Amino acid sequence: MVNPWHWLRRLVVGTVRSWRTTYVNFRDYDAPFFVKVRLFVRNKWTMARTLSMCCGNLGEPGC
Repeated sequence: MVNPWHWLRRLVVGTVRSWRTTYVNFRDYDAPFFVKVRLFVRNKWTMARTLSMCCGNLGEPGC
């Protein structure tokens, strides 16, 4: 039998890890602030539009 807490834990841990990676990419990316914001919005929109967990631009803000 599948443990529902296992799936909930994976969801929470995956979400926290994803936002931590997004923050680190935003902080470390070498570009002006508004370029970072534009890339963040573009990459998050790509992820939402394609219903995927990755936008395909590893290392950019928002991915």
